[in-house]
Amino acid sequence: MLKKKDEEITNANTTVTTLKNHVFKLIKENFLWKKVAKDTTADVRTLKGELEQPKRARARKRAKARARHCSLEKP
Repeated sequence: MLKKKDEEITNANTTVTTLKNHVFKLIKENFLWKKVAKDTTADVRTLKGELEQPKRARARKRAKARARHCSLEKP
């Protein structure tokens, strides 16, 4: 009877250790995915900024042209 209980305790300890290892692995994996998401977000922001630069440059150019045009119209 005691030998059976000892085996059950050993099996339970093995199961607990296995579960702890799985939890640790999941925590580590979660951390890595969060890092990937953060890096991807930063990349998207950079690319978006690069795409917006030509738009802003064209808008500034149009604004300068309008300002020149308006200043030419005034006597």
